[in-house]
Amino acid sequence: MFILILVSYFLFSCEKIDPPSNPTPISVDDSTFLVKWSTKLGFNHAFASSDGNFLYKNELIVGAVDLDSVSSSRLIGFDKFTGKKLWEYEFTTERGGWRGFTNIVQKENMLIISTLTALFAFDLNTRSILWSKVHDDTGEDGSSYMNIEGNYVYTWLSIGIYSGIGFQNKLVRFNIHTGQRGNVYQYTHPKGWSVGYSQPAQYIDPISNDTILLFKRYYSSPIEGPKMPSDLCAYNLSKKEVIWEKIAFSPLSSSEFYPSNIVGDDALVVSDNSVYKYDIMTGELLWKRTLGANPNTWLGYFLIAEPTLYNDQLFLQENGKGFYCISAINGNVIWTNPNGSSSPGQNMIINKDMIINNCGGCGRIRGYDLHTGLTFMSKKAPNGNAISTGTAYDVETETYYTRDFYSAFAFKVNKPK
Repeated sequence: MFILILVSYFLFSCEKIDPPSNPTPISVDDSTFLVKWSTKLGFNHAFASSDGNFLYKNELIVGAVDLDSVSSSRLIGFDKFTGKKLWEYEFTTERGGWRGFTNIVQKENMLIISTLTALFAFDLNTRSILWSKVHDDTGEDGSSYMNIEGNYVYTWLSIGIYSGIGFQNKLVRFNIHTGQRGNVYQYTHPKGWSVGYSQPAQYIDPISNDTILLFKRYYSSPIEGPKMPSDLCAYNLSKKEVIWEKIAFSPLSSSEFYPSNIVGDDALVVSDNSVYKYDIMTGELLWKRTLGANPNTWLGYFLIAEPTLYNDQLFLQENGKGFYCISAINGNVIWTNPNGSSSPGQNMIINKDMIINNCGGCGRIRGYDLHTGLTFMSKKAPNGNAISTGTAYDVETETYYTRDFYSAFAFKVNKPK
């Protein structure tokens, strides 16, 4: 994700070339990994710039940018059955759209698209922009980190000096239908450290019906070091007040981006190389489970792949291959696989007793047994290029969709018995 953001941010303009984009037939090499179609994104040096692949009705929608021209950020729609390109939407002429996409999230027919300078809501029914917010109009800078809760997309906007003292973020939300903005929360560290926030998890208090947001605050300081302790904050959005805080609950600022997983009245919070379970309303720590590598090493972070909750089990993929399944009830380790995906894809697809997760470090699509964690599949992309995004799954056709740098492709997986 971070490489994609940086590349999208520092591209330079050149002339682009648009070759044909008809689907390419791919030979099937075995019965486990079956490629259905593969289609070039449609220009000479394409780059898959967003974190996801999005399915809506009979289409696969992807975000892409031309490496030869930063002004060519666009959405592309493919027929999900055949891979035929159906449409494109070019963001060159949109205010704030020329800098390249940094993230895209979806709710039904709505795509919320962030650049470093703007936020867009795109309607897949009409294939048009519903609303946009250009951050320069408010003297702010955008963020790549977003998540949707209900009818709102949460993100943070920045004011101050990048990588310096005083770089402050404000947690905000926008109504996905109207674009109306609401300022949610802002914290100023007493030492002037730069402040950031994780994506918030939302919980509705069954007694008061208040909306509770749980998020991490993380810090950096050019004087005291780039990796500082993280705080955990429970915030009553309805009453605009902090319920409780856990100051320096985690020794470093890592794994800070994704929202916590809500389990009943509790939350599973992942930070550094540990999982914490807290009572949401009281802040009581119920248990802590430490996993894997030393948190002082980059490879020990659960930083890229989003921790995934499935059937009271939490699945966690380290940056550096370690793969874990623990009980969401008591934190007991169910299985480990020391040879998981290095630089894994942003998401995991869990289906039919298997887990599908891309491996950016080895350029392969990996398949794992749900119950044991053992690897049963490790396949290169059809065109041999590096895998660049997460994976989408279509229940109707039992088909997976992902991309390398230059192509989108569809495949099926038949797990060996």
